[in-house]
Amino acid sequence: MERLIIGVPSTFTSVDSRKLRTHIIGRIARFFGIFRVTHVFVYYDKDPKFDSHALGKYIVKVLKYAVTPPPLKKFAFPYSEEYKDFGYIAPLQIRSHFKDRVGRFQWGVVTEEGRLVYLKRGKISRKRIDLDRLRREGYSLNLPQLVVLENEKIVSPLRLNRREYIGFWARYFNRGLHSMIEFCKKNFDVFVIGTSRKGKYFREVEEEIIENSDKDFLIVFGSAHRGISNMEGFREEDYDVILNLFKDQETKTIRTEEAIPLVLELLNVLLES
Repeated sequence: MERLIIGVPSTFTSVDSRKLRTHIIGRIARFFGIFRVTHVFVYYDKDPKFDSHALGKYIVKVLKYAVTPPPLKKFAFPYSEEYKDFGYIAPLQIRSHFKDRVGRFQWGVVTEEGRLVYLKRGKISRKRIDLDRLRREGYSLNLPQLVVLENEKIVSPLRLNRREYIGFWARYFNRGLHSMIEFCKKNFDVFVIGTSRKGKYFREVEEEIIENSDKDFLIVFGSAHRGISNMEGFREEDYDVILNLFKDQETKTIRTEEAIPLVLELLNVLLES
């Protein structure tokens, strides 16, 4: 498995407290780092009780803050009242936060002035870039912008992998669940796993998962309010497997932030055994 992609709904952290919401997202970011998740795709989940688009964009912003190496955070997130709760995010402490480069890749930041900022031999280095390069490689032009570098040149974040792990790339899909899965199928050789209490118990599908271990994996989670089968845009044919890890769960629901580490650990055990 070269890439491990997580799909979560924009409503999975729909708690009222912004501080608690930020803490929960930061804790999930730690699990993404522990299990070497390469991409986190947040998809729009329509909900009349919440501003789902704003929630999704906030999740992505917190995840990008968490994965940005500490020396680059002040360039990617210049001080703003919006970021006052980011102090509740625990440090990831992944290798790319201590080393300039891991394999071919490293993180950089394109500032509001259009300069690329990155680490070179432990020191901040700057150079001017062609902003059209950002668009060609799949980035937005909303600056400042976290970017992936190879040999000090901006490359597509889709190239991130688990062998040369520098962290995960987060992106928001405002058109919902199906469009997120379609994007993954177009850009990756992906095996799609849905998680649902209506799915098959993992013992029934573990051989199929292991047999596809040479592919990229996309694992899709629902929210605390809706499982994936109740999501707008759900199509059963989008999935290779729909998995139920918790055969005899006692609690009525399992929160997304509880399910993510447990499913990732199961996958890790299955594919490493």
